[in-house]
Amino acid sequence: MTAQHTSDYPTLGEVLRLPAFAGCIVCGGAAGLDRQVSGVNLTDTPDYARWLAQGELLITTGFAIADDPQAVDALLPTAMEKGLSGVGIKPGRYLPKPLSAELTEAADRLELPLLQLPDDVRFAELADTVSREIARRRIPTEQERQMALLLHHLVSGAPPSEAMERQAAESGIHLEYPHILLRIRADAPESQRRAWLHETEDHCRMLGADVWGILVEEGMLLVLEADDLFALETPLQQMMADFAAEHGFFCGASRPYGGAAGFQKADRSARTALRMAERTGKPCVTDDPAGVIRLLEDASSAETEAYIQRQLGALLRQPELRRQELLDTLDSWLRCMGNQRRMARELHLHYNTVCYRLQQLWMLLSVDPADPVKRLALETALYLYRYRRA
Repeated sequence: MTAQHTSDYPTLGEVLRLPAFAGCIVCGGAAGLDRQVSGVNLTDTPDYARWLAQGELLITTGFAIADDPQAVDALLPTAMEKGLSGVGIKPGRYLPKPLSAELTEAADRLELPLLQLPDDVRFAELADTVSREIARRRIPTEQERQMALLLHHLVSGAPPSEAMERQAAESGIHLEYPHILLRIRADAPESQRRAWLHETEDHCRMLGADVWGILVEEGMLLVLEADDLFALETPLQQMMADFAAEHGFFCGASRPYGGAAGFQKADRSARTALRMAERTGKPCVTDDPAGVIRLLEDASSAETEAYIQRQLGALLRQPELRRQELLDTLDSWLRCMGNQRRMARELHLHYNTVCYRLQQLWMLLSVDPADPVKRLALETALYLYRYRRA
């Protein structure tokens, strides 16, 4: 049975694709090439087994065992017992070249890779190459660990320490800006979830957002930041709905919240949305698509005005006469529940005139009048526009 693969260490198959290993021949045990390589052991003494560690690739000339057939026969079983990733032998001087059929058959039986190394290979170069590859892989892993600690701290609601603030700044996260959190639940292996995470990050960047993502036990957590995050909500939800439906997972998108304390609010919002997605079977949900809950939570005059502008801004920027006509048309449409004949009587207009004004209204606002959530948002914004004056 081979070791489980994680991103910290390369597999032996990946190692063999490195330039320093060019010319190496897999003589047997190819079924074990997915074993992880945690290092190279150049031990070449009769008691070599004492110095072996799990995951190592043993490199040897066979000098210490060449004159002992029993020791040669025990080489691969011993390596298997110690949990090595493979055995590389440079034959010709001490062991026969090519390597014997007995060794090859034993490697296949044990599913432990047996490598025949070329004559001109330098053992030190092989060891250095593997060490550099492991270091290269572990640096991003450490960065991911640090990012995970930072995001978990932020969503916990605990005040960020100076070190956390410094790390956030170094990562490009502006704690004072509004952020959207995505909570994704995906029942898939870690490697698949990691691929989805990177793909989701790419999609979010295409929308104009900066994004930081980590794997969590149940799936993925992403934090989004943008110059106009509120304008990003609708395209983000549509993009995530399509992506989640394609891959069969569920996503909860939070409302935007600002400040360091906003991360915990956004996380609660994202978790609520995720539960709603799973309960309804919809691939991506936000728990406040009309933005009313957010408005009630942060009911300042500035936030109220921002909400009105998000919903009705295109209409309110029209010349006064046209603006009033369209506002009256929208108000009548809401009161009459979309019944255009009732609207014509109420507004004292011809039926065709009402139809034309409604067409102009929906084009201007870029909304689908059949969307009940958008209807709620428009009705709320119109109510606030007409009655609020703080």
